[in-house]
Amino acid sequence: MNKSDLGFRVLVTGADGFVGRHLIAEMSKRAMSFTCATRKPKAILKQHSIGVGDIGPQTNWSKALENCHAVVHLAGRAHILREHEKEPAAAFDRVNAAATKTLVRQAARHGVKRFLLMSTIAVFDPALGHLDAESATIPNTDYGRSKLLAEQFVRNAPSNMAHTILRAPLVYGPGVSARFLQLLKLAGLPFPLPFGAIKNTRSLVYVHNLVDLILHALIQPRAENQTFLVSDNQDVSTSFLLGQLAEGMGRPNLLWPMPEAFLKSGATLMGKRDLWHKFAGSLCVDCQPVRTQLDWTPPFSCEEGLKETAKWFANRGRLHSV
Repeated sequence: MNKSDLGFRVLVTGADGFVGRHLIAEMSKRAMSFTCATRKPKAILKQHSIGVGDIGPQTNWSKALENCHAVVHLAGRAHILREHEKEPAAAFDRVNAAATKTLVRQAARHGVKRFLLMSTIAVFDPALGHLDAESATIPNTDYGRSKLLAEQFVRNAPSNMAHTILRAPLVYGPGVSARFLQLLKLAGLPFPLPFGAIKNTRSLVYVHNLVDLILHALIQPRAENQTFLVSDNQDVSTSFLLGQLAEGMGRPNLLWPMPEAFLKSGATLMGKRDLWHKFAGSLCVDCQPVRTQLDWTPPFSCEEGLKETAKWFANRGRLHSV
């Protein structure tokens, strides 16, 4: 897609987040017109954002929506590794579900024609190892439930505003935090790790692939009123992932093959069985429909994405990226 393909203004909510920063950087590179919305006004990559305050059912999006033809809704409360909220379910519902309902209503009132919601595979039954368009949406976390409810509010938008919902697995790339940052730290350790025998299969999505799809979906008529699963279209094992990250940091791949059953038993004895499943379990996403229906191919391979992410992590002190 070249810079002339998107001839309208787009509101990007959560523009100061991980995906948001990469999205507006790419939009700036392509000379696209956009408005950034954040909690407080700030400068993001030389762009001044509009502050909308705390996100919830009472948020006034009017100023941010002025002259916008489309909305890319990235803002929300992400999955929390260490939860400090006394009522997390209410917090997720307020920020992810109720705020989306309000934004949808106000966007339609302002004449917005396209609404793209960034959702998550957390809306599915976590026991499933393979996800496709027919998989049951039975989330077991407050985060997943709030995102599924947000999806329903988007689908119930007035008929004059088309929607697209993208359900993503773990997103990685330069500037990533949370779970993937933990993997980077693990891969960067200067001693051998016993994970060489892990042969699971996991779907991920590189942030630049996701950004490319977002911009493609905004102008693709076949994306209207559709929900798609997204990935790099290249499933990888945890051992492959750690090896690629280590090599991307300029370190030797020091993985050695301790039997997986032994590692799993140790994690279970330590009360970390759920964590082990997230680390070594399989979870594959079928992204063939989005590739076929939207005629889209991820522009970067998983190896390329992991290499760039590892390089960022290795240089983060010098670049002040963390």
